[in-house]
Amino acid sequence: MKYYLDIQLLSLADIDHHFLWEKVYKQIHLGLVDIKDSNGLSNIGVAFPEYNLEQLALGTKLRLLAPDKKMLEDFNIKKCLNTLSDYIHIENIREIPSHIKNYVRYKRQQSKSNVQRLARRKAKRESISLVQALTSLSNCKEVLIKAPFIKVSSISTGQHFQIFVIKESAAELISEKFSCYGLSAISTIPDF
Repeated sequence: MKYYLDIQLLSLADIDHHFLWEKVYKQIHLGLVDIKDSNGLSNIGVAFPEYNLEQLALGTKLRLLAPDKKMLEDFNIKKCLNTLSDYIHIENIREIPSHIKNYVRYKRQQSKSNVQRLARRKAKRESISLVQALTSLSNCKEVLIKAPFIKVSSISTGQHFQIFVIKESAAELISEKFSCYGLSAISTIPDF
């Protein structure tokens, strides 16, 4: 990662930050879907510089990072977020500082709290009935996640869900690709 740009969510009395995160992240996701490779991955990652686990907050800043400046220019974030221009401030693309010593990974963690959803997935994966899947999961305990999240809704299914974001420290820069949410269980990014 060599370049980044920050998107600042503005504080407005009539707009809740959770609502604004949902709208901004949806557009970022759609933009990343447009540039994904044949494996469904992108070279652009996201960071949450104000991430706060204790307060379960992502803060008010979203950072996009890429290996080269042209990728961020081609992504055209201003066009991507043009309908939200009154609620955000997009900074110019900058070079990542050269003296970075800390790296982090932002990854998605999925909740194991909805037995119905787990049963539907199990039934589909194992080609069994929903009743069989529910029976096999009857002793399943809920595992709740304590992490900041963004509410999103699927355009294809209309379902609403939460993307829980986990921040992990890392010892080195690992340059793999990112999901269409800009997250990765492998790739790391500079922490600054």
